[in-house]
Amino acid sequence: MNSFTTRLLAVVAAFTFVVTAACAQDYPKRPITLIVPFAAGGNSDVIARTVAEQMGTALGQTIVIENIGGAGGSTALTRAARAEPDGYTIAIGNAGTNAAAYTIYPMLTFKPDAFAPIAVVAKTFGIVALRKDFPAATVREFIAYAKSNPARSISATPGSALRIS
Repeated sequence: MNSFTTRLLAVVAAFTFVVTAACAQDYPKRPITLIVPFAAGGNSDVIARTVAEQMGTALGQTIVIENIGGAGGSTALTRAARAEPDGYTIAIGNAGTNAAAYTIYPMLTFKPDAFAPIAVVAKTFGIVALRKDFPAATVREFIAYAKSNPARSISATPGSALRIS
């Protein structure tokens, strides 16, 4: 087991202990929905499924994963914000879904403070990858290239992206 997995499992264990200790004895009586703001198979989904498995065992209840992609996570968080505040719908998010999305999509029907964080379950890293023959060798060179060649600069992200200008 690598150190990331070990840390993730430790955080999940601590999270489930806190959730179990804080819950009344009659909770949960039915399955809990965990909303994931991205398609199945990505980092957020894998992390959510790991958390859900441990939570389900600790709580003695099924945790149903609901992947809702679209609008940089905003579609999923809109669904979560509209859910009954009864503890049976929770969401997993990241800086893009919970902070940046609101600045990128100002017409959202919820504010970032509509949610209260209850646990940090993982930290992931992003990378910038370019072809070996690309005319930039550093991030600074890449930004300069993208600014001077906007029609030739295409990037992809699973969530909200900020434009380099």
